[in-house]
Amino acid sequence: MKRIIEFQVLDEKYIFKENNTNIFEINKLTRQLDVKSFYEAFFANGKDYSEIEFNNPSQLNKDDERIYNAIHELTTDICTRLKTELPTQIDSQENFQAYMMSDHSEKK
Repeated sequence: MKRIIEFQVLDEKYIFKENNTNIFEINKLTRQLDVKSFYEAFFANGKDYSEIEFNNPSQLNKDDERIYNAIHELTTDICTRLKTELPTQIDSQENFQAYMMSDHSEKK
């Protein structure tokens, strides 16, 4: 099932929404990525990562666009790696979490 993620820029934070619900945010002042929140928003609890589409407002300033692009690219790269590196017969959350915690960056 295709998941549509909307990007919204507010005065104090960047928000990523799914089905009109805030799923992930980044503080505009610190611009720090909370890895746990990111994981929970996009991948935890058996969330479907097979097809995620990002929509952003047409007019973003350079800073806003950098944040949007960074999260979009990070999510896309993770999804691509999961689809190619996780065995297709494994579909459990435990194995996904074990994969994410392992040092799989050395695999080629």
